[in-house]
Amino acid sequence: MKKLLLICALACLSSSVLAQCIKGDCESGTGEKSYPDGSKFQGTFQSGQKLKGIYSYPNGDQYEGSFKAGGRDGLSTYRYANGDLYEGFYVDDAKSYGKLIFKNGDKYTGSFANNVFNGYGTFENRTGKLIEGYWENGKFSAESQENLNSADSSKVVTSGSTTSRGAISEKSQRPRVFAVVVGISDYQGTELDLSYSDRDAMLFYSHLKSAMPNELAAGKSILLLNEKATLANINAALGSVFNSSSADDFIIFYFSGHGSVGEFVPYNHSEGLKHADLKNYFKSTEAKFRLVVADACFSGSIGTANETSVSSTQDLYDSRLAVIMSSKPDQKSWEMGNLEQGVFSYYLIQGMQGLADSNQDKYVTAGELFMYTKNKVSDHTANKQIPVIYGVNLNKIPLTKVK
Repeated sequence: MKKLLLICALACLSSSVLAQCIKGDCESGTGEKSYPDGSKFQGTFQSGQKLKGIYSYPNGDQYEGSFKAGGRDGLSTYRYANGDLYEGFYVDDAKSYGKLIFKNGDKYTGSFANNVFNGYGTFENRTGKLIEGYWENGKFSAESQENLNSADSSKVVTSGSTTSRGAISEKSQRPRVFAVVVGISDYQGTELDLSYSDRDAMLFYSHLKSAMPNELAAGKSILLLNEKATLANINAALGSVFNSSSADDFIIFYFSGHGSVGEFVPYNHSEGLKHADLKNYFKSTEAKFRLVVADACFSGSIGTANETSVSSTQDLYDSRLAVIMSSKPDQKSWEMGNLEQGVFSYYLIQGMQGLADSNQDKYVTAGELFMYTKNKVSDHTANKQIPVIYGVNLNKIPLTKVK
């Protein structure tokens, strides 16, 4: 019995040493707590766990933002003691997407994994030199560098310390545009009806016609709205349009409507358009540029394996392909009355109209469009909806020319 009491006493003593509430309510309110390693947290608590506030590390670093299950989470700011600054999102206690500004003036904007550069991003040094493309474990990938240096329809020209994409050569054949655009607000029955998906699709299609009138007229396009957007009609349109394209062309598939893991939901919702089937259409064409855009719940699952599809991220890393999805695999996509559109489609079209042209070269690339849209959507939805992108040659896929 004495041994048991001693163990209990040691456990209580250990608990009190681990952390100490300096002031306020450190259980379910606002307070300040210190930890034995010298770190401190000031902010709100829930069930004794950090919820939102400022966490100061022993080395002088400081994190300001939210916590989830004890880890950093959501849109936050991390100030390093050495003067570096990170502004962006944390997921599972690690950087996910944001901007890292170094004390010397260099800055990186893009995706992270394991707290280092991973995925699509841009690095601009203090002299203005820009590197844009894919990063792997903190280093610019050789494959992305090869794509940047290759001569293609949209050339990369280096002059001095800046990198810019020149206009498409007049001597080269301008790509024809082939598009299937789908928007469904009025579903079969009434329980699945949406408000603005058909409007999203019409606005996207209208932008294509105004931004690339000659290219679209030279190709083939089909707009399917509401009851016209059955699974049979979508499949027929994909087959007809994509089979008509050639190696010099640009093919686009846009979908706005309901989505579930591994599929998009057509008008007659008994069976979905499987992500794997859609990717097979894109694999079957020889088109130079390929774009998939979807504004649908769980659309990011197009890059994950699941029980209904063998989809994976790997088969989306094609140098001719850009896949821009409105939300992560486990997130819903929202439409809002004050915008009269889906949040993602609203900012996507704004970006295509020129707001995403970050280097002001009069072209909006897939990479630029994604960065603009992701920032705007994430901010507008308080991180409840974060767009995702898949592809390799994103900086070389020109989506629109700004007039």
